[in-house]
Amino acid sequence: MLLIVFSLLLAAAVAIGVFSAWTKTAAEKDPVMLRLRELRSLHPSTERPGYGERPPLLLGLLARLGGFLPARDGRNALRTGLVRAGFRSPQAVLVFMGSKSCCSPA
Repeated sequence: MLLIVFSLLLAAAVAIGVFSAWTKTAAEKDPVMLRLRELRSLHPSTERPGYGERPPLLLGLLARLGGFLPARDGRNALRTGLVRAGFRSPQAVLVFMGSKSCCSPA
């Protein structure tokens, strides 16, 4: 049994290594990636661009599963709408997104 588990883990490690080597070589040949690297080297920047507040991991996953991505206002607009509807719990957004993803038709 231990030999089988070890063999599976070794095969998985080799597969991951081969996949990462393949993606690295494929990215080096891609003209778009080459041009992006060239542009980044021309304009060095230590700052990462900010795109606003990122939702928590679970909330983002539920949003993708439920097919609902909040508008430009983001999570605050959804929270404001739920407060207006009478749901004032801090977990209201998470419960709403979870119920939306569970009850949405496939």
